[in-house]
Amino acid sequence: MERDVEPLSRQAMSLFTDAAESFDDDVVALTALIALFTGVRNYTIGHIHADWFNHVNGALWMKVPTKTPCTKTADDTICGDCNQNKRGGRDFAPKSDAGGGRRLKIPESWHNKHTDTESQQDLSLRSMIEHHFKLEEESHGNMLLGGKGLSKRTVNKYVKAVAEEADIGFFRNNGYVQHRDLGRVPDLFPHDLRATYCVQLARNDANPWKMCKRTGHADIESLKPYIKIASQEIEGDFENSFI
Repeated sequence: MERDVEPLSRQAMSLFTDAAESFDDDVVALTALIALFTGVRNYTIGHIHADWFNHVNGALWMKVPTKTPCTKTADDTICGDCNQNKRGGRDFAPKSDAGGGRRLKIPESWHNKHTDTESQQDLSLRSMIEHHFKLEEESHGNMLLGGKGLSKRTVNKYVKAVAEEADIGFFRNNGYVQHRDLGRVPDLFPHDLRATYCVQLARNDANPWKMCKRTGHADIESLKPYIKIASQEIEGDFENSFI
């Protein structure tokens, strides 16, 4: 990303979620919803493994490991992303110590702030994860997203595909976003969805310390910009270029 990260507005988040839910490619849809509703980084998404999930008291949880062997390749080599990750050596490791070991509850509904109602809107993320990895069967289905895991470039591509379907992220900086010779390409990246996840926690009045545990930030200070955005939205003082 060559620009500052920017979270989706409440309306854009609603449009993106609806587009992902109805997208005709299950892996693309699942990737986009994981990015938006868990807030994990692009690199982490590409390494999500079936063994990261478990059911506890009727809920589905995902635990991001502190460090684990890279499983995106079939032989003894490691993927290019892990090869460039100095923290992991030859293993997968989150960007920071705070990012590893955290447990995230996979939501089955979400509070759509754009509708201005207190009711929860159903979300198919849990069922999609269970279906893709076949978690409730004796033997797993796919062990990684898409079967073999995803590169950061592929995750970017999938996020942009859903943004295009949602018709968001095109009209920015007083003109249509252009990318080389490809024409119109949505200016939306997984890290914008991570920022959206942080702002959505603040919109839902989450405790800042609990926010840190969910997002993997080392301290509350890092979350203050997202908390400020949520507050500015209420006052009508925050301008968002997605919608």
